[in-house]
Amino acid sequence: MKNFLIPLFSLLMLIGCKEQPHDNSSSAEKGKKTVQQQEEIQLEKIWETDTVLKTAESVLYDKAKHRLLVSNVNQNGWEMDGDGFISEVDLQGNIKSLTLIEGISSPKGMALIGDTLYVADSKEIAKINLATKEIIKRFSTEDMEEPQFNDIVEKNGTLYISACNAKSIYKIENDSLQLAHKGSLSRPNGLFFRNDSLFVMNSKSEDLKVVFEEEKLKTLTKNLGVGDGITAFNDKEFIVSDWHGRLFHIDKSFQKKLLLDTREENQNSADILYLEEKNLLLVPTFNGNTLAAYQIKTRH
Repeated sequence: MKNFLIPLFSLLMLIGCKEQPHDNSSSAEKGKKTVQQQEEIQLEKIWETDTVLKTAESVLYDKAKHRLLVSNVNQNGWEMDGDGFISEVDLQGNIKSLTLIEGISSPKGMALIGDTLYVADSKEIAKINLATKEIIKRFSTEDMEEPQFNDIVEKNGTLYISACNAKSIYKIENDSLQLAHKGSLSRPNGLFFRNDSLFVMNSKSEDLKVVFEEEKLKTLTKNLGVGDGITAFNDKEFIVSDWHGRLFHIDKSFQKKLLLDTREENQNSADILYLEEKNLLLVPTFNGNTLAAYQIKTRH
């Protein structure tokens, strides 16, 4: 099988190999500059939906229609019971349609290509025509009875899907489901492409890894709890979630800082999304049955 990802050389060069310009400043001046350059990131909740969602797991922005799509697992997180659905929420947190799309079971991650929505649905990936709201195809694999498909990310028209129980990454290419990466992933969950590197949140090993060659992984950040969602904060940094209710900021050196902890409120943090152009961080609360929205504030 061919390698499907290019090595992460450019990103690693940014971390460890960038030559620093000569600075003739005094020690006191350098210390002052360092303090001034450190930005503290804080979250401010601006809205939260009513608690009528049913185990909200993932959120996707439909830019063409200026709306949010939220996957609802409903009952039984991995069962093919047919009671899952997709909700439509506006950017102010109003639920416009609770059951916009039905006929799915345990929907989690989603991806949108044109007017076609792809939904990871435990044992299969559902391909849905958003205009008609009809499921037009279901992809499944014979490799494993319970793959537990979870998140989806799109790269140049190819979809990559995490499979928790299979410890693998699958892909849909040319309208066909194939195995893309099978290795030492530990319940892979959230996925994110940056350039040609695939970043993977792992819920069992509680870390952030990058896949940079077939069967080759690099661990970037550890001790992230039950790793779930991952979203870009900017072109060098991430925000990731611990399913139990924590959010972390991951800086360009892959160091983590806690942003939010809602464990005491029994609110989970599932498959998150940050819309940089709107400064809106969206957090499905799973057992909290809501979608919460935060603005990110930075200060020196």
